[in-house]
Amino acid sequence: FDDIDNIISNMKLALVEKCICAGSDLETSKRIVDLTKKYYDIVYGTVGYHPHEAKHFKTDYLYNLEKWSKEKNVVCIGEIGLDYYYEHSDRETQKKVLNEQLDLAVALDVPVMFHVRDAHGDMLELLKKRRDVKKAVMHCFSGSLEIANEYIKMGYIISFAGPLTYKNSAKLPIIAKSVPLDQFFIETDSPYLSPVPYRGKINQPAYVVEVAKKIAEIKQLSLEQVAEQSFINTCNFYNI
Repeated sequence: FDDIDNIISNMKLALVEKCICAGSDLETSKRIVDLTKKYYDIVYGTVGYHPHEAKHFKTDYLYNLEKWSKEKNVVCIGEIGLDYYYEHSDRETQKKVLNEQLDLAVALDVPVMFHVRDAHGDMLELLKKRRDVKKAVMHCFSGSLEIANEYIKMGYIISFAGPLTYKNSAKLPIIAKSVPLDQFFIETDSPYLSPVPYRGKINQPAYVVEVAKKIAEIKQLSLEQVAEQSFINTCNFYNI
């Protein structure tokens, strides 16, 4: 949130019309709600408990998430999910907090933004048992083509970030090529994972253009086509 005015100015210069800021716990979710009110014409938000922070959940956290979900520019429950790479929270706690937030999203009939790392097996098993999560995006997707196809069959969105542009990213271009045009997003995951040619620098929403360029190259489309389609997909998904 440092220098937010400059970040938004850079977005506009890059012709990025809107952005989605994702919450990771109660503190960040509240700050994002405040941002959506201050920059209501360009910033939308999600509220949720990231799996890293799941162990810190408080008994009233669902009450707050539900309250904030009703704010005008809050469009999603997220980031929520499972992360077995770092495992900052134990797996059972991650699953408990995830399921509670999925119950809330289903009750409110709002989309879900998933963070999944090294845990796609458990996530697929969980979702196939539930079958009530109809609208979801796999944020900054890092799984295999086979896993991506499972999510696509479920009707979920596959979202691509900076790693798609990296030379050592062998599987993501293959996945991007196969994903249907109405089931992909482009994103930055700011301030992390800056795309080439900004790798090593702090990421920002303006850099999403580089991800769009890579999608255009892979799918043999124009940049304008990718920009338009990703914008349509995002607006339809989040009901913006």
